[in-house]
Amino acid sequence: MFRSRLLRLWLLSIVCVTALAPATAARAATADPVPAADAPTLFCPVSVVMRGSGYVATVVVVNAGSEPLVDWSVQFTVPGPAFVNAYAENATLTVVGTSGTLTPAYPPYTNTLAPGASAIMRFSGVAFTVSHRPTGFNVGGTPCQVSYYNN
Repeated sequence: MFRSRLLRLWLLSIVCVTALAPATAARAATADPVPAADAPTLFCPVSVVMRGSGYVATVVVVNAGSEPLVDWSVQFTVPGPAFVNAYAENATLTVVGTSGTLTPAYPPYTNTLAPGASAIMRFSGVAFTVSHRPTGFNVGGTPCQVSYYNN
């Protein structure tokens, strides 16, 4: 059942990415040109599925801008390193104190995100209470939309 729910969440994130791409392209075609110095526009929906005493966090980073997103990473906050497992999918996971970072796992393939491209990363951890789950997800200071689910 847990895998089924994760599969549904993953498919939902893919649908969101697919649905955003045409709308972003249509806006870009009618909008004023963006100066090259401006940072790329990005979306980063996050789903955290709580199950028993653990969680799985899935982060989708979508570059909806006209410039590549270079040397990016996802930052987040946790109560402490004991609440994050060493396992990460498609990313290198680093936790120092209460600060966590997900860095794309295979540079240069995923550390530069082309316009319209997306990346999906996951990690897991221990959460005995709601206060143990990760929060404050952002990419380069751009806040991510986080949804929490109980399984």
